[in-house]
Amino acid sequence: MPQSRPHPLRTWTLAALLLALAPLAVAQADDAEAFVDAGRFTDAVAAYDAALAASPDDATLLARRARARVYRADHATELSDAEREAAYEAAVADAERAVELAPNDAEATFELSRALGRMAQFRGVVQSLNLAGRMREALDRTLELDPTYASAWHASALWHAEVPWVAGGRTREVVPSFERAVELEPDVLGHRVAFARILIAEEAYDRARAQLDAAAALPAETFLAQRDREAAEALRADLP
Repeated sequence: MPQSRPHPLRTWTLAALLLALAPLAVAQADDAEAFVDAGRFTDAVAAYDAALAASPDDATLLARRARARVYRADHATELSDAEREAAYEAAVADAERAVELAPNDAEATFELSRALGRMAQFRGVVQSLNLAGRMREALDRTLELDPTYASAWHASALWHAEVPWVAGGRTREVVPSFERAVELEPDVLGHRVAFARILIAEEAYDRARAQLDAAAALPAETFLAQRDREAAEALRADLP
């Protein structure tokens, strides 16, 4: 029995609809990034929802919604613990789908590591060593895809600082990983502030002060950068 062929008009109409939706998805994604910069993470997730409704298999949109979900779980004070955990789980699902669609994309793979790591921290790293192990795999893959991915070096430093030795954490890797992150992105406050916290814990106060002084001199143009600036000022004021 011969197979039916799609009607030419129907095929053309679908193609036209997809073309019409593409600019809409781009505009909504731009809105989402503006919301992220402003610290409006619930609005950012909603904007990414709309963009993905128009382009559901866009790996970049999925990876960035995963990031927005993590930020919302981190910063939305109105969320209950159950809602916060659900947001981290949704972020993992988004990032997993992004990696499935684009297995060689460093951003998608890094966002998977971020979501896994924050969920592990929320549940307790020791209680979530399986998540920590998956995070390590995603970080290694990110750096394999792009050795200059500064945020992956930052996350690697924190991973080694927080994960027990028996599960692979190596304290000797912490400082070199942070140094690499700062070298690659010297103008990112978050790298310097997180590095300074590690140095303070090691009582390397002069080195910590150098990082915090450098952070204080950087512009803070987004919500998260402003939070990092405030943290840098508080840490610097408490240095012995």
